[in-house]
Amino acid sequence: MLSVRAITIPYKNDVSTLTACLKSLAATTGVELSVVIVDNAPTDENRALVASILPKATYSASPYNLGFAKATNVGLQGFAEDFAILVNPDTSFPPDAIARLAEHMAGEPEVGVGSVIIRGENGEIQMSLRKFPTLRNQIVTLLKIPHIWKNTPLLGDYIATEAEHLITHDVDSIMGAFMMVPRRVIEMIGGLDEGYFIWFEEVDYCKMIVDAGLKVRHYADIEVRHVKGQSFGRVRTLKKQRWIRMSFTHYLEKHHGPAAAFIWRAWFPIFTILAWGSDVIVELKGKLKPTI
Repeated sequence: MLSVRAITIPYKNDVSTLTACLKSLAATTGVELSVVIVDNAPTDENRALVASILPKATYSASPYNLGFAKATNVGLQGFAEDFAILVNPDTSFPPDAIARLAEHMAGEPEVGVGSVIIRGENGEIQMSLRKFPTLRNQIVTLLKIPHIWKNTPLLGDYIATEAEHLITHDVDSIMGAFMMVPRRVIEMIGGLDEGYFIWFEEVDYCKMIVDAGLKVRHYADIEVRHVKGQSFGRVRTLKKQRWIRMSFTHYLEKHHGPAAAFIWRAWFPIFTILAWGSDVIVELKGKLKPTI
């Protein structure tokens, strides 16, 4: 039987979604599963919840928010299982989902990262498949053009179509909500790059996988549910965008060089003004009273 270490990193998650995730892990069948929880915002309630649902899990309470990459690497310490799977704390899944993904990947040694169809609360497919980001499509995104002009050709084919999510195939990068990596790949490439605090760390890992000659594979015969935005939905746009800007700066410097990063930084004042305006609009909407 294959062995899998599941790593999940709570950060101010709603108790109901974290409970659903822990119960999914507890109900997992078909693999020898160990669970490591690295809590980036530990509470007595979370500790008690883990103890009641997954008494054998390793619970690590971070003294401060380590960010996703560093917390993941804490969860990988002493790793000796066949596979590691990163499971967002707002994700739930069938009992055989982890085993089926591990079985797929065990028989396909060319695959360095695997993921599955990710659906939202209402069953809609979340657009979890991407081409590798470019300077152009990220500028378009932070200018919020897709909010005004949906399906804008300015993004190119950066985001995969719904039809592409329904077939098993190789892609550039995947969302890290349910992401499996074999031990041999971790031994070859290492853990996540701690130069990222949040965002782009799984994209960067996929890029390193592809650069090493391996595949990033999306499996369309397995599905999970993901309550998107649970951890960061309450964070102000200005703060979230600052994290995005810094993370993509690191990505550009690492994979495209300092010139690309310089051009990206030149757009920061415009991005900041737009993010500030978005926060103001949200606050005004919250204060406006409905007319009678």
